[in-house]
Amino acid sequence: MIVKIKQNTIMEQVLRNVKELIANGTFKVGDKIPTEVELTQMFSVGRSSVREALKILQYLGIVQMHPSKGTFVCDCSNLSREVVSWAILLGKRDFFELMGVRGAIESSSLRTLFSRGDISEKEWADLIGNLKSCWEKMITTDSIDVFIAEDYRFHETIIRYSNNSIFIDVYHTLRSFMHEEIKRCFFSAAGNHLDKVHNEHFSILRYIEEKNAEKAYEWLTTHLNNIDERVRDSFLSLKDKKKP
Repeated sequence: MIVKIKQNTIMEQVLRNVKELIANGTFKVGDKIPTEVELTQMFSVGRSSVREALKILQYLGIVQMHPSKGTFVCDCSNLSREVVSWAILLGKRDFFELMGVRGAIESSSLRTLFSRGDISEKEWADLIGNLKSCWEKMITTDSIDVFIAEDYRFHETIIRYSNNSIFIDVYHTLRSFMHEEIKRCFFSAAGNHLDKVHNEHFSILRYIEEKNAEKAYEWLTTHLNNIDERVRDSFLSLKDKKKP
């Protein structure tokens, strides 16, 4: 049911109404939605409000406007990364809460990876090859920056092969907020040559290659818990250094 908007203002109400029409299936992915004039009549609002609302929906990646064809509803793969970035930027950004989000994404991605019924042997071989490439570069480099980049790529690979585009977009966004703290953490850990970190990644890789979901998940959980502990230790060390 289409509900007319009584107040002849607020673009937010137009946005809310369009969202509801998409949510209840009136407008489906790929559908061409009514024109500006038609939406103006449907919602009983000014055309300028509809036009501005459509511009925002296009920026968010919810619709795509084609001047000669009309406006169409997009699928979730087109959602703008800016949506996630701004949500994190403007929301509560406790570092360890962000770590928790990262952990939840990685854990869920690994479970999804093992439950995928459509993954081919070639795709699985490519996954293992990419993980091995990351791990080999991590254990041979003397550069912390290279190590961090390959560490990130190792985890990003698992998420990418889970085939969840929203997870990968959120993970990319989280990286920009967490990079410096993770880097400082690894600098602190460099004293023990990062042996524990290498071993954790090797174990995750080994059990994914063996298709042992339980062990792979166990080692990923161990690794994520240890990251949390290392970062907390680095925070404490920083606080101690700042004491007079």
